[in-house]
Amino acid sequence: MSLFLIPLLLGFILCSASAFTTFFSQRWGALGATYAVVILRDFLGIPAWVVGLLLAFRLENPFIMQPSSLTDILGWLVILFGAVPGIWGLLVLRRRSYAPTIHDTLAAIGPYAFIRHPIYSGLALQLLGLLFLRPTLPALLASLLTTAWINVQVRLEESDLASRMSAYLAYMERVPRFIPKIKR
Repeated sequence: MSLFLIPLLLGFILCSASAFTTFFSQRWGALGATYAVVILRDFLGIPAWVVGLLLAFRLENPFIMQPSSLTDILGWLVILFGAVPGIWGLLVLRRRSYAPTIHDTLAAIGPYAFIRHPIYSGLALQLLGLLFLRPTLPALLASLLTTAWINVQVRLEESDLASRMSAYLAYMERVPRFIPKIKR
């Protein structure tokens, strides 16, 4: 049952490479850092994490709540709603999303004008939607672990981004992390 934890946790560790762009740059230069992040996160970490998540959601296990047509519809709506900030964030970042460098510039447009981490916010929503579709204990555990990892990862990334971009600290002060401010 818990075999899914191995690729899931390994994926988290490898995906965290993107939070060490400055560190890698100091050791191997800008190009070496980009290669390190692309290999560790994009080619190894994300696939391992996705395999772990898929294994967790595919495990035959009793449901913790009974799925219905309503939970299926709700699940798909939440998944689609979560895809919007994620895809929009990737489109705004373009190359920076998969190959960060120490020369990156601040993205404060599109979804980044409202929240600092639209890709992670969207991912969290998609996990919730998947749970409506497949409400099992392994799926819940994988989703909770992923949510915990997201919270650690964003703090690591924010530290790295603040060291690479002087404007990032001011950006952090005015733009919320995950949920947009409601203006009155």
